[in-house]
Amino acid sequence: MVRLLTVAGPFHARVVAARLGAEGILAELRGGLDGPYPMGTVDVWVPETDLDAARELLLADEIEAALA
Repeated sequence: MVRLLTVAGPFHARVVAARLGAEGILAELRGGLDGPYPMGTVDVWVPETDLDAARELLLADEIEAALA
C-alpha cells in the first residue's frame, strides 16, 4: 500500500474511499478516524498497482467540479 493523499478529516476521507471503491479501487484509511472525538488528518492509502488510476480518478473529479 502507498499513500495517495492526506485529507483534513474523517468525513472527507470516507468520501474519497467511497469514490475510489465505486471504481473498484481498494482504499485504506489511517489516522484520526476512531475514538469518541475523531479529528485530525487522515491518510488514504491504495495498492501500489492502483496508484496511477486513483490519481487520475481524483483529478478528473476535481476538474469536473471546477467546471460545474
